[in-house]
Amino acid sequence: MDPTARASELIDVTESLTAVIDQENALLQELRVKEIGALQQEKTSLSGLYELRMREAIQDAVAFNAVAPEVRDRLRNASEAFDRSAQRNARALKAALEMNTRMVHKIAQLATRQETRPNGYGASGTVPYPNRRSKMSVAAMTLNQQL
Repeated sequence: MDPTARASELIDVTESLTAVIDQENALLQELRVKEIGALQQEKTSLSGLYELRMREAIQDAVAFNAVAPEVRDRLRNASEAFDRSAQRNARALKAALEMNTRMVHKIAQLATRQETRPNGYGASGTVPYPNRRSKMSVAAMTLNQQL
C-alpha cells in the first residue's frame, strides 16, 4: 500500500475512534453510563486497528514523511482531535469512578450505622419508638377474660 493510502486509512481510523470516544464522553456527561457498553466492541476494534496502523507508521516513518503536506496536516489534525477526546474521556471516566466509589462508601457507612432493633418488649418492659432512638415507656398488660 502506498504511503498516501496508508496515511488516509490512519486518518479514517483516527477520526472514527475519536467519534466513538466523543459519543462515550457525551454519555458520561449525561450520566447515561449503562449505554456505554454498546460502544465498547466498536471502541476496542478501532483501538486495535489504530494501534496497528500507528505501529506501521512509526516503523516506516520515512515513507510517511513523503506524503503530501495536506495529508500530513489532516493526519496531525485528526491526531490532535483524538488526543483531546481521549484526555476528556480519561477525566470523565476518572470522575465517574470517583463518584461510584464515594457512593459505595456512603452506602457502606449507612449500613454499618443501621441498628438492629428488637421486636416486642425488652427486659424493662419497653419497646423502641420506631422514629427515634429514644425509647417509649410501655405498661405491661395481661388479659384475663372469662366466658
